[in-house]
Amino acid sequence: MERQRSTAAAGHFSLGLPLLLVVVLLPITTLAWQPRVSPSMQQEPSSKRRAALQRREDSLFHQTAGFASAFFLLSSPSFALPTPVSAAEDKTAEIKEARDKLLIELEEGKNINRLETAIQNADWDTLKQVSKQFDAYLRGDLMGTARKGALDKKAANSIREATMYSLIKVNKGARASDAAQAQEGVNELRSNLKAFLSLPWKTEGEGE
Repeated sequence: MERQRSTAAAGHFSLGLPLLLVVVLLPITTLAWQPRVSPSMQQEPSSKRRAALQRREDSLFHQTAGFASAFFLLSSPSFALPTPVSAAEDKTAEIKEARDKLLIELEEGKNINRLETAIQNADWDTLKQVSKQFDAYLRGDLMGTARKGALDKKAANSIREATMYSLIKVNKGARASDAAQAQEGVNELRSNLKAFLSLPWKTEGEGE
């Protein structure tokens, strides 16, 4: 904690010092520069010249006030630059979320049960529709994201491909009104899901 405070203080100092120099030197250099005029103009400045000088003074005042405000804001102990979430942290969270959802699919089996219920009821239209949706969700989305965290990506891709063929078998069984073929595909699907989740995974903080 003490180290973080020291780092923050150093950051404030490094940001504030250049601004302090600007705040101090800008009015001096601006006021030091004055255009040369004839003695008659110095003695009796015209109304236009007085207006121009007034505008310059007003402009200088606003600039100095703005720099001073920025300096005090950056040098304040309560000021801290926001820390954005890194892309690696985002990716790790997405992979974990996908794996958690796959585990729910395996343990609760709601979508797998829908497939089996459709087979038992010979509801081939529902079976065709659900098998296509499950392929996009389970294989395409969840497995497609989770495989990025597998240590053995070749094995993860192989199981993911086998899952596609299992769901194709379910769909073919539905189109042929073949309950045995469709059930075989569901059994393979469940086995593929178990194998996928049994793969070794990267721990948090590990690189590609």
